[in-house]
Amino acid sequence: MNETNLPFDKLLAAAARSLGTKPSDLKNAAENGQLDQVLQHVAPTEAEKLRTVLSDPAAAQKMLRTPQAQALLQQLMKGEKPHG
Repeated sequence: MNETNLPFDKLLAAAARSLGTKPSDLKNAAENGQLDQVLQHVAPTEAEKLRTVLSDPAAAQKMLRTPQAQALLQQLMKGEKPHG
């Protein structure tokens, strides 16, 4: 895992876990334009958010550096439900 991709990789792992898939499968689906197959059982608003983040890793890195994102990431990594 590359140090600069660490927050993105953590988010990818948390998203994959909540979707019941592997991070590598989720990343491959995003890269190959097959994300809809993975997201078919996710609420449309949540699926769109995930599509946006996965389609632009640089934007995801920037977003993940915010304190709010760090707190949410910590909750997701612990398996907790996000608050709010």
